[in-house]
Amino acid sequence: MIHPEAGVELNVFRWFRVAGTVGYQFFNGLDNQPQLQNLDLDNLRVGLTLRFGGFGRRKSDWD
Repeated sequence: MIHPEAGVELNVFRWFRVAGTVGYQFFNGLDNQPQLQNLDLDNLRVGLTLRFGGFGRRKSDWD
């Protein structure tokens, strides 16, 4: 299986980030199986992540 993926992350607030990813999943070696073929499991993958927490230092601490 090969799963290339690219993503982007956006800082919405100091304590909240949104991340999105898109990728494609490739399978190889399943053609010997009578029930499955590689194309049966190849698919597009999309993800959305919401991250909450303390990310880095506060602006007042940057001096």
